[in-house]
Amino acid sequence: MMTPPQIRIALGKATGFKTPNGWETTPGAYPDVVTCLNAVAKAESTLLTTDELQTAYAQQLGELQGRSHRVHFLITATAAQRAEALLKTIGQMT
Repeated sequence: MMTPPQIRIALGKATGFKTPNGWETTPGAYPDVVTCLNAVAKAESTLLTTDELQTAYAQQLGELQGRSHRVHFLITATAAQRAEALLKTIGQMT
């Protein structure tokens, strides 16, 4: 399991976000995808570029919330749940 700072760095790098100094190891240098829905929504739009990825992401969110085949879990997912599902979808987290 990744810590929130590790999640921030991993998604920041996956989306191509670069700080003014290039790649940094300081979590605060990256968008707060763990608590901010706007930040994770931007990561979603950057990474979920195919129907296949979008479907896999929805499945990951459902599994995280213990639900399947419902739209409700997509609407109520927290930023942290969305960030974790994104990393799992792109193979950066198991």
